[in-house]
Amino acid sequence: MTRTEEETTSSVLLSQLNLKEQPSTILTALSTLKHSLIGHDETKEFLVQQGISTALVHILSVNVSGSCTNEQRQAIRLEASMVVGSLVYGGEYYIRNLLQSGILAPLISNLNPDTTPPKLIVSSLKTLNTMLDTYIPVTPFSPNTPHTSSVPCVAIIAEELYNENGDHLRNLYKILSQESMDRLVHDQVSLAAALIAKSLGRATKIYGKEEDVTQRGAYQKRLVAAGVLDALAARLGLFAPEQYVKRNNSRAGKLLPNARLAPLLDAISTIIRNSKLRSLMFMFSPALASIFPYVISDDHVNIHQGMALHLPQTKSEAHRPIITPKAFPPLSSFDSRPVPTINDDFPPLSPSHSSAFFPSFDLYAAHAHHHQHPSTTRRQSWLGTEGDDKYTEDKAEASEHAIEIAESGLINWIIGLVREADGDPLIRVSAAELLTSLFQVGLVAKRLISYIPLLIIPILIKLIDNPPKNVSAFGGMTIGGVSALTWNQWQIEERAPFILVRLIMDRTDFKTSAYDAKGLTIFNRQLERVCKPPPNANTYSQVPSLAEYYHRQVRMEGILQALAHLVYDSEDRRKELVEMGILPTIVAHCLTPQSSPTDGNTIPVLIAACALARSIARSVANLRTDINDSKICLPVFELIKHPNDSVKAASCSCICNLVLEFSPMRQQLEEAGIFDILCKMTRHPSRKMRFEAVWALKHLMLLSPLANKKVIVDLVYLWNLAENPEPPAMEQDTMMLDQPDQDPDCVTRLPSPLWEAMRALHKAEKYEAEIVLHEEAIALQEQLLEMMRNILIGSPIGENVDAVFEVFGQERLFGLYVRVLSSDNTPPQVIKAVLYNLVHIAAGWTRHQDLLTAQVDIMNALVRLSQHNDGDVRAACVYVLINLTTTDADVVYDDAARMRRIDILKNYGWVERLKVMEHDSSMNVKERVRNVKESFGFA
Repeated sequence: MTRTEEETTSSVLLSQLNLKEQPSTILTALSTLKHSLIGHDETKEFLVQQGISTALVHILSVNVSGSCTNEQRQAIRLEASMVVGSLVYGGEYYIRNLLQSGILAPLISNLNPDTTPPKLIVSSLKTLNTMLDTYIPVTPFSPNTPHTSSVPCVAIIAEELYNENGDHLRNLYKILSQESMDRLVHDQVSLAAALIAKSLGRATKIYGKEEDVTQRGAYQKRLVAAGVLDALAARLGLFAPEQYVKRNNSRAGKLLPNARLAPLLDAISTIIRNSKLRSLMFMFSPALASIFPYVISDDHVNIHQGMALHLPQTKSEAHRPIITPKAFPPLSSFDSRPVPTINDDFPPLSPSHSSAFFPSFDLYAAHAHHHQHPSTTRRQSWLGTEGDDKYTEDKAEASEHAIEIAESGLINWIIGLVREADGDPLIRVSAAELLTSLFQVGLVAKRLISYIPLLIIPILIKLIDNPPKNVSAFGGMTIGGVSALTWNQWQIEERAPFILVRLIMDRTDFKTSAYDAKGLTIFNRQLERVCKPPPNANTYSQVPSLAEYYHRQVRMEGILQALAHLVYDSEDRRKELVEMGILPTIVAHCLTPQSSPTDGNTIPVLIAACALARSIARSVANLRTDINDSKICLPVFELIKHPNDSVKAASCSCICNLVLEFSPMRQQLEEAGIFDILCKMTRHPSRKMRFEAVWALKHLMLLSPLANKKVIVDLVYLWNLAENPEPPAMEQDTMMLDQPDQDPDCVTRLPSPLWEAMRALHKAEKYEAEIVLHEEAIALQEQLLEMMRNILIGSPIGENVDAVFEVFGQERLFGLYVRVLSSDNTPPQVIKAVLYNLVHIAAGWTRHQDLLTAQVDIMNALVRLSQHNDGDVRAACVYVLINLTTTDADVVYDDAARMRRIDILKNYGWVERLKVMEHDSSMNVKERVRNVKESFGFA
């Protein structure tokens, strides 16, 4: 049959899809079209152009007229659904056409098991899953192409599927709660669970749009409220080992051979991720609690081998930021341990360039480059400050309700699934992901945590290095002609690195375990294999399909992220990785933007590549030699002009390290115009962009020309952001939650101690978004004040101080300092930033010193802060005194003015305070007091 004859036949069949036709005619036409579409891309394209999508939507949405029996009606809908599935297999072009025609509503409406035949539900679920498998981020293929406002298919599907005003959530619950032993029912359960996992796991990351923290976890919360999490937990319980069921006299149902465990694990993991409350709801769901019961002692003392799980210990633990595998946050996220100082990675290269008045001040401390997300350790600091802060009260309440529970048999079983060498690799990876979700919210007992570096991490690295071949082939053909076996192998290759990243990102011991398992060597080899496949490689074709191209991209992103975390806080590993030749690979293959559908790199890869470059650039030796020689500077700089905001922020984050004062690339970037670009970025509506731009400018301001410093000081809108942010208003939510009927339904069935702990967690989640926004404002304020500190540094320092007073305003500047130092809720980081501003003003000329001493509110604040519980704050107060009262042999001073200042400071009670501070618990404070006490006339 010629091409013209095929088009004529197709047109005739398409005309027969009119609902006024006889049901038998419509059914025959649909069946013929279904077969003609398989493997015929030209036919698909022709029919789409002729409007088949609209006809199919009409058939699925409207009942067939005439004498049509219910059996015929359902058969027509089933055939129409299969035709839609055939079109979907063609890829994103056809999916978008179908979505624009309105196919989503009738497809999702078919998920009601009360009104829809089982085969039609299965067909609709398969189609929706295939749509999600074709997920391709919408990005321009050229830097000159305006950024499209289109939304990825996954976001459209998720928004419709989890609409709280419809019945779709209830339908998902009904599917998962079916007790029939029919094979189609088990297929429905597996496909529904896979649909939840894919839509939640991918909808959380839409590149080009900053995440709305007020909507964080909204879909997951709706699923929990609809009972879906409990239904999934009940299904999971059917797979529990027999010994647990018999030991606890639990009733468990039966499974058919086609029942699948991996989709259930995936769906549960995506729902509970980064939420201790939802994780507890899962672990204490009725079905699992009967199989894996917890014993909670009346006095909250654990009686089971000392394996304690604390719920919750701190408010910060209950509010860890949400991290998805693809969304690449600053590398130290969640870290609750002390933040490494700049000197851990950047030892002094020369004598301090600081003021002679301040001999102990380290130049590099003025521009610490350790990138820390606003929502991490800062939370702990400002929640822990003294005063009657509402957050501090909530922290005390959470601690009051902390309980201890015994080690969970559920966790033991999940670990066993990961370790099962002969098991389905998909199940092993899915179990590892669920274990990671529970570990990240603190629900894995201490003894079981020790298994993660010993057993789980080596298993993940082995799966990455040697992907197993014994993968189940469930699902038939998938998109792009890729077989189910290959597709599932790809899922293991893609997911394992991201799971590893989630495990190691804030644990030094886990990173060590990954390194000891040859992780650095393996990841470097895998990156080269993905970037530069050998000519005769069987894994990848030389001209990749769209599906293969995106598989490579996802693998590349995961490997880059894993490497970035592995070397982030280890100089030895950074050196070893550079010696492996990683930098030329990054420059040649990882930093090139996408220029066609299958060429260049997607946004996630660009972000991950910038993150790895940033980690390597944390080394002085690397900055001065290998990084400079690799010519990585300009490719990273070009990405700051990328149309996508996330790429710009990642590039800026890397540039923060490239513009350090001792970096040989700083001048090159300045000549390329980085200063003007960063100034423009500070006006960006994205909070992330502003934060990264200010951090980079902070580094540029150190020893920068006075003209550039004046430009920054004159950015009025920017300094308005330095105003001390007020705690978010959350009294209404707090009062609402104090009423019993406002608690989540699930907690009422739990033992009293656990009920109270979960109630506190629920209360904490009520205002999580406000806390995150408050923390980001605090973090930006800290960076702005540290940037002002670097503006004040320079020679002669008095000129810098005069420039700031002239442009910014003397009264305005001191007023800002007073507001920060006088607040009881100001975190120590911000206090220290202000104090070191004062240190450098005090290092100025005599009139600057006299002016500072005359600021009564600031002087009173210094005395009060000399009793702060943070030793660095106390030391900074003494540093101010040192610069106000000591002399330098190389500088001519007005000694009379100096004595007047000392008399004024004595009137504030500093002699008594310094005598007390001589016995301070901090060695740094005692050393500084020793430097200044002679000026006050006591030895």
